[in-house]
Amino acid sequence: MNNVKKLLEKKIPFAVIQYFEYIKINKSETHKKYELMYIEDVVIKKDVTFKILKGVELDYFKNNLKHMEIVVADETGIVWEYGFFKNYLELTQKNKKYEKKF
Repeated sequence: MNNVKKLLEKKIPFAVIQYFEYIKINKSETHKKYELMYIEDVVIKKDVTFKILKGVELDYFKNNLKHMEIVVADETGIVWEYGFFKNYLELTQKNKKYEKKF
């Protein structure tokens, strides 16, 4: 299943992190990586999930950049956010900590 498509259709906040990967012995040869970050199950677990995007899912993400907001962009990479993911993440994690006290 295309996670990016599902998240966009359901209007669930998420982020995509683009960074560069390289081998320690050859830093001149880099490869772009795209990683999806979202909350797996908001109601029960509230765990943050990371998934490498590739193939059809990466193409779908790139074709839907108009829905994303760039929140960080520098020489190390780019972070796109959909639906104010950072605020959503902070809120769900605060609630997760609060629930554990009981």
